[in-house]
Amino acid sequence: MDRSSPPPEQIWGEPESLVEEDSPSKNTGHMTDLCSDETDNSPLLQPHTLKEFEQHLNDLKKENFSLKLRIYFLEERIQQKYEESSEDVYRTNIELKVEVESLKKELQEKQEHLDKALKTTESLTNHNETELQRCCQERQQEIDHMQQVLETKIQLLQEEARLARSEAERMASLAGSNSHGSLVSLDIAMEDIPTDDRPASVMSPSNTSKDRLIEELTKEIRSKDVLITELREEKTSLNNRVGELEGQVQELSATLLQKDKDVEFYQEELGQERLRIEQEMQSLVEEQQSQLNQYECAAGQCVSELQKAQLQVQSLQAKIQESEANNMKLQEKLSEMECELRSLRQASQSQERTIQGPHRDHQHQRQ
Repeated sequence: MDRSSPPPEQIWGEPESLVEEDSPSKNTGHMTDLCSDETDNSPLLQPHTLKEFEQHLNDLKKENFSLKLRIYFLEERIQQKYEESSEDVYRTNIELKVEVESLKKELQEKQEHLDKALKTTESLTNHNETELQRCCQERQQEIDHMQQVLETKIQLLQEEARLARSEAERMASLAGSNSHGSLVSLDIAMEDIPTDDRPASVMSPSNTSKDRLIEELTKEIRSKDVLITELREEKTSLNNRVGELEGQVQELSATLLQKDKDVEFYQEELGQERLRIEQEMQSLVEEQQSQLNQYECAAGQCVSELQKAQLQVQSLQAKIQESEANNMKLQEKLSEMECELRSLRQASQSQERTIQGPHRDHQHQRQ
């Protein structure tokens, strides 16, 4: 509804005042008094009062015509204002209802999107958590298996090295006990032989088979020691790898914990956003409903004003009908007075002829 348009009281208030100022009842009363005065006057004053009566009758006709024009334009203005305001109210009402329904639908769609986002977030969280747990379990199993294999190899190598050492010690003890007696007798015999005349075989007892066996065992022990060292280095490397894997597991656990915190944060944010959207939509719906109520109230006021205007129009029409009835009575009385005037004129003319007839005869006789 256009708030800038003047209220109906300003539209039809002026014609009502004009009608009250130019009310035909006052003129009718005046004409009634005039007619009563005319009936009381003598026939000599009737021609003059008849002109006045005709003049007042013409004035009444003009006023009646003016009132009809005012009523016509007033009804046209009221009808136009009512149609415009009604159309505006209905259109606004429809637009508000459509907007409210669209807002409700938008709220429902946003609610569905929020629910889907929450479900997707929960699903991704569960999937990521399951995947991280699976990776951690696989890495832990791999670490345990590698440690077990490494410890088994080290134990086997240590056992082999221990056996090799014990075999070497046993062979060395056997070689020492067998050669001790021959070495003693050889030393006694060699004391009598000059140093330059001693045989080379006696001078290099290491060339014997026992010495070679001891040397081979020693080499084997050394190779075993090297292998043990390599295995220990490999164990150290594997331990470092295990440390790296454990660090990765800790990082994955920390990442999982951070993601859990992020999920909780996003869930809280989504809850707050959902609450904010619901409050905003509720406020908007209430505002639109308030505007709708205001428009409906304005439409009711417009209908009430229109009813008042219609009552005023009916009152004006009743006054016009009363004025027309008075005019008809005055016209009838005017016709009667005109007939009476004609009869009086005819009577006056006949009297004049009657008076003038003997007077002419008397003059003729005198001539």
